[in-house]
Amino acid sequence: MIHLQVGARQGERIALHFTTAGSGGRQSLLRDTVTLQTGVDGITSVVDIARCVDASNTCSLYAAVVLLGATGGVLDSVEIGPITTRPGGSTTAPQVALIAAGAVRLSSTQFALLAGDSGTIDATILGRNGDTLSNRRATWVSRNPATASVSLTGVVRGVAPGTTVLVATAGEARDSATITVAAQVAVSILLDSLRLNPGQAATLNASVSGGLPGTQRTLAWTSRDPSVVTVDAAGVLRAVGFGATRVLARATADPRAADSAMVMVQPEPLALVGNAQKRGDSTIRLTDAASFTSGAAWSVTRRSIGGGFSVSFQFVIGSPGGVTDASGAPGADGFAVVIQSDGPTPLGACCIGYKGIPRSIAIEFDTFGNGAPFDAPNSNHVSVHRRGVVPNEQDHVASLGSAVPAFDISDGLVHRVVVDYVPGLLSVRADGQLLIAVPVDLTNIAGSSILDPNGQAWIGFTAGTGSAWETHDIMNWVLP
Repeated sequence: MIHLQVGARQGERIALHFTTAGSGGRQSLLRDTVTLQTGVDGITSVVDIARCVDASNTCSLYAAVVLLGATGGVLDSVEIGPITTRPGGSTTAPQVALIAAGAVRLSSTQFALLAGDSGTIDATILGRNGDTLSNRRATWVSRNPATASVSLTGVVRGVAPGTTVLVATAGEARDSATITVAAQVAVSILLDSLRLNPGQAATLNASVSGGLPGTQRTLAWTSRDPSVVTVDAAGVLRAVGFGATRVLARATADPRAADSAMVMVQPEPLALVGNAQKRGDSTIRLTDAASFTSGAAWSVTRRSIGGGFSVSFQFVIGSPGGVTDASGAPGADGFAVVIQSDGPTPLGACCIGYKGIPRSIAIEFDTFGNGAPFDAPNSNHVSVHRRGVVPNEQDHVASLGSAVPAFDISDGLVHRVVVDYVPGLLSVRADGQLLIAVPVDLTNIAGSSILDPNGQAWIGFTAGTGSAWETHDIMNWVLP
């Protein structure tokens, strides 16, 4: 006989299961259920131990003791052992205190999280007298695991947007929490890519979705290369240089949420005339290395330049050939920056490509020396030419001023030029060197204005070859 002392309430039931450990594992010896008649009962069970008696005439038993509620639910359980007993003897096992849970209290009954994120809800088990049962754990279950799952220790994981209920149970006591799962914060820029011209501004529109109620919907904007494009807090872009870069928008509520757009800054399209041809996104070849060709590239629309303007670009002149000039140098004839009022199609008859265009002013980069009195000071010079209402020409008689740069114009290298105009003064810089600063009034070029009544005119580039030739490439131009 095995005598157990059990602490429980009157009317509750005790389920007993006696087993013995052998070489073949646990063997069941007795199952018994007892209804308690007092608050603390002693339970005596007769156990057939014949199958577990060893050579010393003893048996080691284990007892699983389960406290059952009125509806059959498990209120508490414990296993004791080993209990050593002898055939025909009587043994008193240690006292077993079975305590039914009186309540379950959750740290949160309303819990919100994002899909893919995790959080923890603590479950406190209280006894019937209100004491905390620190060694007891609740059993967790999710009513919709497709929305939120829960682990044995109350770790909640959001699976998909929606709402479900988690239930924590200890015996016949339980508590529940409503779980709301929201989609992760996401950022979407409406454009995947954008092309801008230098100096141009544009606004990128982006939206923030997902997140928990009350999530901040603001964005932090950044440019990966501010030397190409800058962006302000409102998503306003400004093209400040040539190239391509990504502009990113990040959710301030969750920096993991971001989207980006590729922004490419390229020269504006120009109207091509004659032999001019586009070579890539940022290069125009005005002429090939061929004899007696000419080409021009003009702004598609008039530009407001009466109050002042700035033009910048790069150029490369290469592959010289044909006859040599008066100094014995090969290659011809050079190119010019031209301001004129005839439209986006003029092309001069020969030479540098602006000859014959009336009401124009040209800043020529001349590479062929015709000798005096046609050229001055030599075959490698920059000069400003104008003739008012009559057709313009490249002969030095039309020059307002000229200069020799510190480099060979046709050396095949990339050079940068900036032409600035403020009413009354025109200046030309090449590779940072001030070459020319001459008095110019666009409203009075040899007695004639090259501007329309609104102070506008076309701006572009011309080039030409003759019995000598070379390639003339204009790159990365920025027009007003």
